Amino acid sequence: STTTTSIALTTTSTTTTTAPPTKPKGLCVGGLGSPALLQTFGSGNAQFNTATPASFNFTTTYNQSNSAPTSDGHFSFINNLTGEYGTWHQAVDHTPDVTNGYMFLVNADQNPDEIYRSSINSLSIGTVYQFSAYAMNLLASPNEGVLPNITFEIRSPTNDLLASVSTGGIPETINSTWNQYGTSFIASTTSVILLMISNALGGNGNDFAVDDISLVPCIVQTCGF
Repeated sequence: STTTTSIALTTTSTTTTTAPPTKPKGLCVGGLGSPALLQTFGSGNAQFNTATPASFNFTTTYNQSNSAPTSDGHFSFINNLTGEYGTWHQAVDHTPDVTNGYMFLVNADQNPDEIYRSSINSLSIGTVYQFSAYAMNLLASPNEGVLPNITFEIRSPTNDLLASVSTGGIPETINSTWNQYGTSFIASTTSVILLMISNALGGNGNDFAVDDISLVPCIVQTCGF
């Protein structure tokens, strides 16, 4: 069953605000408004999208690869996986109702690195937002590789930490499986920095795909402000 909780968060003012009920890992239970950000990485017939992260308004510390298989320390925008290395899933992206949609594939290496960094403006102060993405462990079970572990952070323009959550080890699965991860926060500034950071150590495994990164206002239903 789903546990519903009410989280008290404090803004930069002296007022304590109660957030909407949340799912485990901080995802909002109630409805969602119009996205302030929705990153699907586009679609196309070619297996690899050669567009750069700058085209999608983010940076990463990984190096881009436009050929299979994507090696350690590299990422790709790819629209289908064909069982690379003999251990990865055969899989397509997560975005619904899109043909040949691209996903953001990361073959993480030995060190924790920034997967994703993006600045977002024009937020409404006092509004609760959900920062989330869908992620998948690329290794098919049972390979017993290093499990990906991603930290989601929201920071102010002055680098103050506003909210953070980690996925824990993203499990290997028999079939390709997308799961949503993320957290919610109350906007205390009109601009924020969104971060996704790889926490897992090691390159034997630690391979994952990310798709449909979003920042969306939560609609309060069962508790008010």
